[in-house]
Amino acid sequence: MEESQKELMKLLVSSTLRKHGIKKENINLTDQEKAQLKKTILHLQEQYKKLSEEHTSITEADVNPTTNVYDSTK
Repeated sequence: MEESQKELMKLLVSSTLRKHGIKKENINLTDQEKAQLKKTILHLQEQYKKLSEEHTSITEADVNPTTNVYDSTK
C-alpha cells in the first residue's frame, strides 16, 4: 500500500504544480531555500511514517483545532 500512496502523492504534487504554471525548468532556488525545502520534506516524511505506524485512521479529535495539524499526543 505504501507504493500506491507514494504514486498518489506524486500525482497530487505534479497536478498542483502544473495547475499553477510551475515547470521544472523555471525553478531557481537559493541554497537556503533548497535546504529549507529538504528540511520540510524530511519532516513531512517523518510525520507520514509516524502516522502510518500509529493509526489506521485519523479523526477530527486527532487534529489540533488551533494549528489544524495532527496532534500525536492525543
